[in-house]
Amino acid sequence: MNREQAQHQLKIGYFAALIGFVFGAISASKGRNMPPFFGGLLLSYVFWGTYWGIKIMYPLVKSYFDVPVGSTQLWDAIAKRRTKMFWTLGVTLVLGYFVGILGGGIYKQVQLMRI
Repeated sequence: MNREQAQHQLKIGYFAALIGFVFGAISASKGRNMPPFFGGLLLSYVFWGTYWGIKIMYPLVKSYFDVPVGSTQLWDAIAKRRTKMFWTLGVTLVLGYFVGILGGGIYKQVQLMRI
């Protein structure tokens, strides 16, 4: 990975954090259970960590579910491919959330900031 690609991924991570901050501040101000700034920070970290967790886990999950789909009937092959796609995306989202929130996001951020 070169410097431009690393900077691009870092900018996307910052954008995800900004979107999370806006949503968190809006939802915290409507609920009135916590200060909007704290709600924004909390959801900002969740969005940012999930983005990095998905970046970490997607190649691993894709390689696990990447099996050839061969069939003699077109509709059967399409259904199998769609099922494989939903499993890949769903498992990536769930695992990416936990990996990113529990420290994978910080690891990836520090790793790319060195480039």
